[in-house]
Amino acid sequence: CLAPLGEGENAVAAAEESEKIYDTVGDQWGVSNALEYIAYVHSGRGEWMEAEKLFQQALAVNRRIGSKTGEAIDLTSIAAEREARGDVEGGKKLDEQALVIYREIGDRNREAWALMGVAWAVAAEDDPAESLRMDDQALTSFRDMADDDGAAYALNEKTSQLTLLGDLDKARETCQQSLALAQKSGNKRMIVGDLFYVGNIAKLEGKLEDAHKIFSDALPLAREAGGSGLTAFFEEGLAEVAEEENQREEAMRQINELLSSLHEHKDPTNEIGAESLRARIALEEGDTAAATRAIAAARSLLRQSQGWEERFLFGIADARVQAAVGRPVEARQSLKTVIAETTKHGNVRFELEARLALCEVEAKTDPVAARAHAKTLEEQARSKGFGLIARKAHTIGA
Repeated sequence: CLAPLGEGENAVAAAEESEKIYDTVGDQWGVSNALEYIAYVHSGRGEWMEAEKLFQQALAVNRRIGSKTGEAIDLTSIAAEREARGDVEGGKKLDEQALVIYREIGDRNREAWALMGVAWAVAAEDDPAESLRMDDQALTSFRDMADDDGAAYALNEKTSQLTLLGDLDKARETCQQSLALAQKSGNKRMIVGDLFYVGNIAKLEGKLEDAHKIFSDALPLAREAGGSGLTAFFEEGLAEVAEEENQREEAMRQINELLSSLHEHKDPTNEIGAESLRARIALEEGDTAAATRAIAAARSLLRQSQGWEERFLFGIADARVQAAVGRPVEARQSLKTVIAETTKHGNVRFELEARLALCEVEAKTDPVAARAHAKTLEEQARSKGFGLIARKAHTIGA
């Protein structure tokens, strides 16, 4: 169990040696386990294509020897790699196949993990309420089996859905429960994941100084735990906090460095959010040309991702660019589309984000309507704990 402790290189060396030994003695089940472990380390580093290739090799071995358990494990692992690259629908189908197998063979623990995989895909398709229901179902199973790692993961996923649904108090409480379990087991990747949500909630509440400290302190841990994907969350979080604190030069420097790394690691999903943020920073600097280039890059990347979050991040940023280049009608329509979609699925966080952007657009074309809308938005955002949005809405409403 070296990889969860941040010792990826030692883990790969040990697994590769094990694979050779298993192959020599004809133990194909052992070979598949070793391949899966090496793939797990690659996945933790954000090397998803390499990880999937290894999981595919393990899947072929397990199907050849008739191991249903091994087959299902590899299906869920391949699903995770595809989802990380933006293929949500493809990943969900594989998770559902694995779920059927686990139920057939009566493996309750792995069934709960597979259910978490389906729940993640459901959330990525923008149904946080249904995903939360599945998370709770899996959490109950993990607790019944005294599986602290599984419970920590389920609680971490619940934190994400509760944040989207606008219950920040419950999200913070749930995240602290997950963090306590992760610290108890020493699982660095889970600790880092929980710390990101703690920082993200602080940012949404408008506690920017707290968010900056949490992201800064956790960034070295994310690098130690391995994985460009994990590190990217904190780097983008720091860039966003810098932008909110009007440190735009620093924010742009951070986002440019992040995009260079994401492009190198072929991570289109996270690139969309980063390009959208770059467009926003450029607009605030008055550089509409740079904002237009960034949003065009994000639009191109969007074709490679099926996730709703990327669509919403892009949609909101794109509308701001449309307004900046003299197309306020198109901007309002784009934002109204995002608001309709988020409202339909109870996605409070991004509904509030889109409504704020709409107020900003209206402030330039219909100040009276903008003030009325902003005052309502401020009240609703403040009531749900979204202090950052409330503060911005107050400025427009005043």
